[in-house]
Amino acid sequence: MIYITITVYLFFAVLLTVYIATYTYTKGKSTLTKIFTAMSFCLSVYLFGYLMELNSTSLEQMHFWNQIQYLTLPFFPSFWLAVSLLYTNNSRAVMRPVIIGAIFFIPIITFFVRLTNDYHHLYYSSMTLNNAYGLSIMQLEKGIWYLLHSAYLALIYFFTAIVYLKYSRKAANPTISQYKSIIIGITLPFVGLILIVVDAGRIGIDYAALLMPIALLFLALAVFKFDFLKLKTLARETVFENSADAMILLNTDNILIDYNPAAAEIFWELKVNVKGESINNILKNHPDFLQAYKTGKIKDLQLDTGKYYEMKVIKAGNDSLNTFGYLISLTDITARNIAREKLIQLATTDELTGLSNRRHFINLATQEFDRAKRYGETFSILMIDIDYFKSINDTIGHSGGDAILREFGLIMNSFFRSTDFAGRLGGEEFAIILPKLNIDSAHRVAEKFRKEIAKAILVYENNELSFTVSLGIAAYSDGLENFEQLVKLADQSLYEAKRRGRNCTVASDPKQPFNL
Repeated sequence: MIYITITVYLFFAVLLTVYIATYTYTKGKSTLTKIFTAMSFCLSVYLFGYLMELNSTSLEQMHFWNQIQYLTLPFFPSFWLAVSLLYTNNSRAVMRPVIIGAIFFIPIITFFVRLTNDYHHLYYSSMTLNNAYGLSIMQLEKGIWYLLHSAYLALIYFFTAIVYLKYSRKAANPTISQYKSIIIGITLPFVGLILIVVDAGRIGIDYAALLMPIALLFLALAVFKFDFLKLKTLARETVFENSADAMILLNTDNILIDYNPAAAEIFWELKVNVKGESINNILKNHPDFLQAYKTGKIKDLQLDTGKYYEMKVIKAGNDSLNTFGYLISLTDITARNIAREKLIQLATTDELTGLSNRRHFINLATQEFDRAKRYGETFSILMIDIDYFKSINDTIGHSGGDAILREFGLIMNSFFRSTDFAGRLGGEEFAIILPKLNIDSAHRVAEKFRKEIAKAILVYENNELSFTVSLGIAAYSDGLENFEQLVKLADQSLYEAKRRGRNCTVASDPKQPFNL
């Protein structure tokens, strides 16, 4: 009766492990599901080998099936520890070669020691056939390496339980039962290991194999009822850990709970483990970031990296009434901003001279006119023509004329104040707004600029070229109703400068009645 009970018991245990391995394999190709599948597969091979060992009739058959068990048995605890570290947000540690080597070093040695045991008997010093409770059981005398491997397994089980206990303290209430199921599932094999080492009952039973199906029931509860591998994997590894966007998870007290590698690339303060500390202290050197997060005024941020980021803050909770924390995401939009700035530049800048194009200049100048009118201030406008520009084009060609226009744009950008703004209105005609300068001040500036142009020398195709300009000036006054009237006054002054022989500056007389 005991024989039949244990056989049926182990048979269904094998089916359960195979089913769990298949189920987790279909849940995706993440690192967590792959390792969980490998762990379940190792366990199924171990239980199947032990089932066949108990149903063998000779010592040779038992020896064979015991060897089959050890093809995967040494690796099961290591895979379970890897699953535990991944699930408790320690994926960066698991992926380090040093950690992987430390976890699997002893199991690999155990695999080869058991495989070659007949030559050295370090794992089992002897194997004999024993009968108990109607079962034929292989009595195994433990060797020195068996005891060392058992100590390693105990350490792995203990550390795995500690990892879950520590992480469960920070878990939200809906997942506490999930962690209890997992911890019970890992505790039972530990108890079985202790019973094997002390050889409880002196009959050679593998108590770990008998307790494993019960442990699997608790693991299955975590897998199926609490969606252990489905939602958690997607949230942690696919969405969070591997996201190109920087993500920072805070609780409602602004304590740092977690962050992904992309966040550590942006904030150097996250290169070390600062979990559990206030985000206000950790990122105190980034006031723009903290201000945007605190005020809720989310905007594009330019951080110390020189890049631009789009910042979003999402409440983390199970419904609108229960907020457990906040997820901050930062998306690199540097390329988008650069493209936008290039489009703006193309839409507002004259490509040849680098000055504002006609439309953009008129918009800026109209705004300045409205501002001066609103606050009772003044400003001046210079209308500028390059003298005899058509003759220059006819003499040296249009490429030479373009060279003169480029040089003229460079001189304008370097000569005037940063608060002044210039534009190319078309051909060789230019204009510049001089905020807060009256007609007399503007005339003095215009004359200096005219002389600067007159003495400039441009070398083009081994030829030295020079040119002059004519300037017309007008200043805003209360009698003007719109910017077009001011432009007309400046144009009239420019025409007068040309009439006087060019290379001169003429200012409109503010006392002269307007003839508009």
